[in-house]
Amino acid sequence: MNLILTGTETEVLTVHLHVMRKNIKTVLKRNYGHWEGKRLLKVYDKIKDELKDKLEFLEAEKEYHFVFNREELELLHSFLIVFFNKLNEEMKSKIKNNVDREKAKENMQLAQLEEVQKKVNELVGELVG
Repeated sequence: MNLILTGTETEVLTVHLHVMRKNIKTVLKRNYGHWEGKRLLKVYDKIKDELKDKLEFLEAEKEYHFVFNREELELLHSFLIVFFNKLNEEMKSKIKNNVDREKAKENMQLAQLEEVQKKVNELVGELVG
């Protein structure tokens, strides 16, 4: 499947994949067992590395094509769902005021990540439909 991301979206996604790697490793091993969790972590790393390898050549608003297989796309889809659910829980419990919550979202560049999630959701929808 061909995922089309802007340079900015690619950068933001790569940063969040990198930052969350340790947490994802724990979740995958807990949910899938040691061997399958380890295999899925390699899939996760492959996605992250493919995005990262292109970072130095990207321009912010230009679009870039990334080809992922079904498993990679589904793992990316799951990551984004879990990431946003966890983030929303954390923000609700730790940031009481909506203005501060919006500032935090801006600082994390979540608008770009939400756009990535829409694109991934569309591709996963094509797989299912």
